[in-house]
Amino acid sequence: MLAGKVNVPACITLMNGGRCSIRTLFGQTIREILVDNGAKILHEHTRNDPALAGLDHQALIKKVWQRGRDLLPKVVSEQFLTQLTEQLECAHAEGVIGISLTWETL
Repeated sequence: MLAGKVNVPACITLMNGGRCSIRTLFGQTIREILVDNGAKILHEHTRNDPALAGLDHQALIKKVWQRGRDLLPKVVSEQFLTQLTEQLECAHAEGVIGISLTWETL
């Protein structure tokens, strides 16, 4: 469906059962970019983090989300965001919704 419209070759689209991924489009997920640049947002970072101890689930999610959000402008270029926006607009034009920028799936 997206082959030739976004950065997805037809063979990759078919191999993934009609799915493509943010990694396919850009080489890395947003989550991977953040973690590679020091964001402590993965479960392996957060499960024993004293700064998060005692927080209820909603507060924990918000605190971890803030860690990624605060780092994002420092590690993701305007060019990347422009390209991402263009690719997502093309995907949406083809009826693809429910895109996760962290878990790879389109």
